[in-house]
Amino acid sequence: MQVVGKRLGRYLVLADVGQGAMACVYKARDEETGRVVALKILPGQVTRDAERLRRFKREYRILAELDHPNIIHIYDADEAEGLNFYTMQYLEHPTLKKVIAQHVQEEERTVPVSRATAILANLLRGLQYIHSKSVVHRDIKPANCYIPENDQTILADFGLVKATAMTAITMAPSFIGTPEYASPEQIMVDKSVDARSDLYQAGLLLYEMVAGRLPFSNDLEGIISEKCLQDSVKPPRSFNPALPGALETMVLKATAREATQRYQTAGEMLGALEGLS
Repeated sequence: MQVVGKRLGRYLVLADVGQGAMACVYKARDEETGRVVALKILPGQVTRDAERLRRFKREYRILAELDHPNIIHIYDADEAEGLNFYTMQYLEHPTLKKVIAQHVQEEERTVPVSRATAILANLLRGLQYIHSKSVVHRDIKPANCYIPENDQTILADFGLVKATAMTAITMAPSFIGTPEYASPEQIMVDKSVDARSDLYQAGLLLYEMVAGRLPFSNDLEGIISEKCLQDSVKPPRSFNPALPGALETMVLKATAREATQRYQTAGEMLGALEGLS
């Protein structure tokens, strides 16, 4: 269904922003307030899938209870023209993926340590908050982190969010996440995934910022997964010798294969990061 140019409830759909596996995101304007928002729509064919519709509504219920400067703001939910949707903060800031690409293209080839740690610290503050609400994101990656000019990271795209305090939705075991940024327990689909998986992914983001690449990349999906399960993360100073040793130690702890060997909470990881300065 073509929705650009149409009005859904009080929202005029202005432009297509992007499409994911389950939902589509559009830029829209609230005709009552004039506010520009991001409008996330569950397509009609997916709406007819009761399980996916349940997951979509569950996602909104979880996010509607969150309120933190490092987490995208959710506004309201509605249904119109047979489509289920909810609205959220419209972010025009570049993603961390774009920020990393810009630095890689420049002579320095990596994100400066001071900026990388500031970006990570703000991400960890957001994770500390959602974990305190028994929420696990499960898809921390550069494309889901928006970076304002003050590097006050905003975490978005909670499509794979899991509320550990809620009753789990029964589904066949399957991989959930993005292969390059998946934690070992996400790849081993019979393993329990908790907040420490988010911290592993945060560690990969720091690795990519300061090393200019991921530890397991440029391979087929299956090979990436195999390396993640069998190989230790290569020290980032192999790619960036100027990286402080203490920061490398932190990266390696965050990305340990065994969850018990990592930082156990976002607060602990944030404290270690702040202790480096």
